[in-house]
Amino acid sequence: MQNGSRPAFGELVRLFQDRLFALALSVTGDASAAREAACEGLVRAHAEFGVLTDVNQVPAFLAERVRRAANPPSSDADDDWLARVLALRRPDERAATLLVLLAGSSTTEVAELLDLPEPTVANRLTAAKRGLKRRAWERVPETVRSTLPSLDSAFEDEVLARIPQRP
Repeated sequence: MQNGSRPAFGELVRLFQDRLFALALSVTGDASAAREAACEGLVRAHAEFGVLTDVNQVPAFLAERVRRAANPPSSDADDDWLARVLALRRPDERAATLLVLLAGSSTTEVAELLDLPEPTVANRLTAAKRGLKRRAWERVPETVRSTLPSLDSAFEDEVLARIPQRP
């Protein structure tokens, strides 16, 4: 990716799109706003990719750009389960919870994306489970799952279309 290869960046988009969407959703509380934030964050990441010196930091690097692009909701979330997740005390509990519930990420993947030790992520997920009703933890509404970017190629195409062509 050092040369700014669009196809290589497209591979990163495909690899991380659902996790980054879940992370953005943990901030925005809205699927449409989360998709936009994930897209914008990835465009920013592409533009700043040259500052990255350690390939092992790619997940955290992408996540930070998406987090910066996401804006908290201006009104209460409509979905009761999502409102409960968003009401969790700590932003990292919200992010870890949505990464697991929506993107199906493992504790290891969440730790990598949030740049945290795996035991810390496990503890935060345990705290989040305690903060939610069991049913909310086990049942993510299909309406939100159906918005995952990986369900079609439009998200990757949208990200790549926003990245300026190099001469």
